[in-house]
Amino acid sequence: MFTLVLVLVFVAVLGYFGLYTYNKLASASQYIQTAWGELDVLLSQRYQILADLIRKIANFTNREQSLVQKLVDLRYAALLLQKKGADRSFQENMITAAVPDVCALLKKYPELKEDKPFMDSLKDFVSISNQILASIRLYNKTAKLINDLVQTFPTSLVADMWHITSQDLIAIQDVVLPDVDHLGEQPQAENTEKKE
Repeated sequence: MFTLVLVLVFVAVLGYFGLYTYNKLASASQYIQTAWGELDVLLSQRYQILADLIRKIANFTNREQSLVQKLVDLRYAALLLQKKGADRSFQENMITAAVPDVCALLKKYPELKEDKPFMDSLKDFVSISNQILASIRLYNKTAKLINDLVQTFPTSLVADMWHITSQDLIAIQDVVLPDVDHLGEQPQAENTEKKE
C-alpha cells in the first residue's frame, strides 16, 4: 500500500512538473511570436515610410541619385526576404545603417529643413528605425529566455517532447541614430568667453 502511494505521489509530482514546464515553454513561445509580430509590423511600416522618403528625395534633387538608388535597392531586397533569418536581418541592418546618410542631406541641402513634408517623412523614418531597434532588443531578450529554457535540463526534456525549439537571435546594427526631435536643428554654439 505504501509503495502504491509513493508511486502515485511520484507520478503526480512528475505530471505537475511536466504541465508546469509545458506552460512555461508555451508562454515563452507566445511571447516570441508576439515580439516577432510587432517587429514585422514595424518593418512593414518602415518600408512604406521609406518609399515615401525615396520619392521626396528623388523629387528634390537629381544629384543624389546614388543615395536614392541605394535606398531603393535596400528596400527591394528587404521586401524579397519576408521571413526571419540571417539574410533578412542583414538587409534590415543595412537600411538602419542608411539612416545617417539620409539625415546628412540636411547638411548638404539646408533648404530641405524648410520642406515640411520631407522633414515629416524623415522624422517618421528615424522614429520608426529607433522603434525597430527597441523591438529587436525585446525580441532577442524573449528569444534568449526561450533558448535558456529549451537548452537546460530538465525543461529540455519537455521541450523535445513538444517540439519546441531554440530561436535565432537577430543581429543589431551598431548605428547611432539621430535624435528625432532635433533633426535639422543647428547645434547651439557654446559660449567660449571666460568670466573673470
